[in-house]
Amino acid sequence: MAKGLEFRAARGRGFWGYIAAIVVIVVVAAAVYFLKDFLFGRPTQVVVRNNSGKTLSLVELVMRHPGGAVTTERFGDVAPDEEHVVYPLGPDFTARLTFIMADGEHVCEKGVDLWRGETFVFEIEPDAAVRAGHDYGHGIIEE
Repeated sequence: MAKGLEFRAARGRGFWGYIAAIVVIVVVAAAVYFLKDFLFGRPTQVVVRNNSGKTLSLVELVMRHPGGAVTTERFGDVAPDEEHVVYPLGPDFTARLTFIMADGEHVCEKGVDLWRGETFVFEIEPDAAVRAGHDYGHGIIEE
């Protein structure tokens, strides 16, 4: 009996069957469109931004991850208003930013805990101060 019902349902699709299929496709496409950041994820990243108005020398970012993994990124000279994006190995790490400005060497060390898709920014100011914190698209929330 179940076999006959399956045959009748497949054979009697008709106009409303096609409309239902189109509605399902549209709903799935809308869900993917609105949930794409959650489903596919924006990468977790660290940004080093030079807002000092001066060229920075020997810029280095060292990220120490739990378990002993270390990632080192060396940027060399960083021009004014230039930024570099780094993708860490994991969401939790200790970041140490070292750079040389005209008046000497500067170091900033921060513990970083990121969720999926978050951005952590090191922003170097004209007085060599470093603003560091999460950036959610409307400014840095300092740690």
